[in-house]
Amino acid sequence: MTTKNLFQIAAMTAAFASASMAQTPLKAIVDFRFEANGKVMESGTYRVESTNSKGLRAIFILTNNETRKSILVPSLYKASAKPGTPETFKLVFQCLDGNSCKLAQVWDGGSDYAVIRTPGKKTTESDEFVEVAMTKASVRGL
Repeated sequence: MTTKNLFQIAAMTAAFASASMAQTPLKAIVDFRFEANGKVMESGTYRVESTNSKGLRAIFILTNNETRKSILVPSLYKASAKPGTPETFKLVFQCLDGNSCKLAQVWDGGSDYAVIRTPGKKTTESDEFVEVAMTKASVRGL
């Protein structure tokens, strides 16, 4: 591969990254530990960003502001809510037996692809779905 090809690849990557991260980051305060994409995440304030580009499925980036740990969560299904409406700014968790929670959905208000997995059916009476509202975060931080 020539140097010219490397520069072209780098330029395309930078252009894609800047275009796909143009959405305003969101902030969510999650008061419990949860699992996302097979990784356990601690409670805390999260910055939620989307790498959505028109026609492509979104990849959500959740970053814990306190621990600085991040997780990439790919979307799997197209959203059914109208993008940009306030009710679409939320995280949805499925909590089993009142303590083990898994991230089920990310609604960032702008992606065509928002749902990361369909929550399963309740298996016991203590199972519940918990919604955590998100607000727009400042560009500099949370």
